[in-house]
Amino acid sequence: MPENTAELQGVPRDLWRLSEWAGRPATVAALSVIAYVVGLLSGALSNRLVPVGNAMHRTWIRRLSPGVMGERRVETVYQAAVVQRLYDRIRSDEATQAQLRRVLAETPASVQPGTIPGTDLPYFEVHDVFDLDAYGKQAWDDIHIARFNLIGKEPELQAATDRRQSEAEFRLGITLPLTALVILLAIRWQPWFLVALAGCVVLLCLGVSGNYEAREQIAYWLRSGRLTAPGLDRVSTGPLHWTAKSRPTAERDT
Repeated sequence: MPENTAELQGVPRDLWRLSEWAGRPATVAALSVIAYVVGLLSGALSNRLVPVGNAMHRTWIRRLSPGVMGERRVETVYQAAVVQRLYDRIRSDEATQAQLRRVLAETPASVQPGTIPGTDLPYFEVHDVFDLDAYGKQAWDDIHIARFNLIGKEPELQAATDRRQSEAEFRLGITLPLTALVILLAIRWQPWFLVALAGCVVLLCLGVSGNYEAREQIAYWLRSGRLTAPGLDRVSTGPLHWTAKSRPTAERDT
């Protein structure tokens, strides 16, 4: 801060004099309230920008998104949960075993060494037989539902998820005001302040990554069986999604 208030002009000078008159405790309290209000406004603005981000996510810009790796991690974990449910169904359902036996007889290239425990069926390349992409479309709905079902039922898991989500939302919430502040400082004083924009970008990336980390944790709980969701339940009991190559053979005489 300046050694002499005479160096300040206009509104900054008035605010400086007001803070001297009110005293340090009142000034700190006022700054806390201002920071809180700015955080609320920034969060509301961030929520307004979500539809814009979703629209951009459906274009080639998606490849530049800081969350693209997190999205892939979540989908990989969820896909592993689907494969695990499929193998559980194969071990317990004779009708599925009969369908799979016909498919593997006509696609020997998919067969792998070893036998699935509890059956006479060999291991196989799952993506050659089942349409994992079709199952993957339900991943985000399942994760959303599973997170909602945590409320009041799994306080430990809910606390862990909420902590990750809150940290991510805080980082995202302060990114916009910090960016605006850096630009203002660069215009008002020195262009070198623009270097701090790199820190704003890091905060943005950490916030987006934290959002996906919370979802990835839920996907792991779905995989381990600590949580369940309608989409995964349908893998165990609903119609199977076969690949285009295996579907005619699997559904023959059924």
